[in-house]
Amino acid sequence: MFVGAALIGLHIPGARSLKDKRRVVKGLKDRRKNRHGVAVAEVDDLDVWQSAVILVSAATATEGAAREALAAVRRQADNLDDAECIRFECAVQAFEDFCGVNR
Repeated sequence: MFVGAALIGLHIPGARSLKDKRRVVKGLKDRRKNRHGVAVAEVDDLDVWQSAVILVSAATATEGAAREALAAVRRQADNLDDAECIRFECAVQAFEDFCGVNR
């Protein structure tokens, strides 16, 4: 089993309120959950109108599946109409390495 995580920083220039920001973030979160079965959470800049930091995680059977799920998230983040992806960091590790479990 593999665990993948991506940290995404977004700039949302058109947001004039937290409600505007939440609409953009919710759209990204909902599309990723439904299409790739990943977990998505807004983790920083919660009260900043034009900025969002989102963490996406995936648990998959293969390393390739984890990388593909994160690559799909990257493509979507790069193609948002109402936000600009200004940061994207990701990592994939074997579950055993991630949590120190020995089999």
